[in-house]
Amino acid sequence: NSSTFNSVCGCHIVTPTPRLLTMMMLGILAFLLWQGLLLPPHGRGTEAFSPAARLACRTAGPRDGAAGYSGTRLFSSPPTRERPPAGSPPGSVAGGGGPRGPPAGGGGPPGGGGGPPPQTAAQKLLEVVLDAAFGLLYVGDDIGLRDSSKNLRVLWTRAILNRLGKIDDPVAFQLLPERTRWIVDALVDGGLLPDSVVEKLDWIVRRTNFIDGQLDSFLDESSSDGDDDGSRRQVLVLGSGYDTRCLRYGDRADFFCVDLPAVAENSRRVVERYLPPGARPPAFVPFDLNDAAAGGSLLGAAAGRGLVVDGSVPTMVLCEAVLFYLEPGAARAVTSELFSGLPGARFCLTDNLSKVGVVPGGGPEGPPNVAARARCAAWLGDNGRDLVEHDSIWGGAIHFVGASSSLGREG
Repeated sequence: NSSTFNSVCGCHIVTPTPRLLTMMMLGILAFLLWQGLLLPPHGRGTEAFSPAARLACRTAGPRDGAAGYSGTRLFSSPPTRERPPAGSPPGSVAGGGGPRGPPAGGGGPPGGGGGPPPQTAAQKLLEVVLDAAFGLLYVGDDIGLRDSSKNLRVLWTRAILNRLGKIDDPVAFQLLPERTRWIVDALVDGGLLPDSVVEKLDWIVRRTNFIDGQLDSFLDESSSDGDDDGSRRQVLVLGSGYDTRCLRYGDRADFFCVDLPAVAENSRRVVERYLPPGARPPAFVPFDLNDAAAGGSLLGAAAGRGLVVDGSVPTMVLCEAVLFYLEPGAARAVTSELFSGLPGARFCLTDNLSKVGVVPGGGPEGPPNVAARARCAAWLGDNGRDLVEHDSIWGGAIHFVGASSSLGREG
């Protein structure tokens, strides 16, 4: 509201109109995108990488082709446009991001220890500014959204990438407030996003298309496996935030969206407001994944919301940029419980795997991109899983993983 805005700006005279607020927000978003600061730390650069990871980023070899993508959508899509070709975005390589390396900016996977690297004073100030800026985007929104701007930044970024034709996610735009979503069109149509800015978002494009491709494969393969329960499938999404797959694919599987209690509640309200009539709503599972380190059961919480854990229903687990934010003990506990407690399940992870023992950089296995695949395959093998598809960027700092059960479906 205007009193909050006045307090933030230190102004007690002028009460801005909604139009003035959104125009100011447009300028703020353009500046943040230009500086590469729109994304949370996990989506920016390598300054906080370990020395080995930074070296790997400079020495990695070329990458293999990336998975294609498509998706069943419950919302009407914008006019048909040409999809980006399969393979890497211009200039990217596995482990290095091309000659220019990963996007510039702070953050990135830590060189060890628990959770993201400690924030500097400047980063803390930036977070305050971002929270205030994204609060302006939701002024007057009847849903009364209250959430960390990190989740909102990802949602707005996906809406922008869809508008640019980089990903196929029209739902992201529809989840934005009706009063301010026009900013996305203004940023794109107004020429405020030069190529240098869009290139910084390439890794978001790649991970989105990889996950969608893995999910498509799972749904296609499990639709004709002859189970007695017909076409029932289920998808468990870790750290779901405002992920739109529960809407884009919601007519093909039951979705269970796991996140912090406050985030899960906010996401439920956003999704229910835009859920088409007759569509199946996802189940939201309020659970702090860091509690797994102290014995908390993720599968117990999800089963309480209806997830079938005995292997009788085809299941896929999605983990998109989540393990990076967990304490090492929690990351190991979560993955261990999922591998042992979901017989026959498929997995898709696009994440930093250092906290489960898959370290980046080259070694006896070969250069960084080769070593990343070998180490990931070994980790999965130790947990009864086969590596189905793999890609990596930034010297193995981030893995794109598709995995299945080594024993096949049970039950």
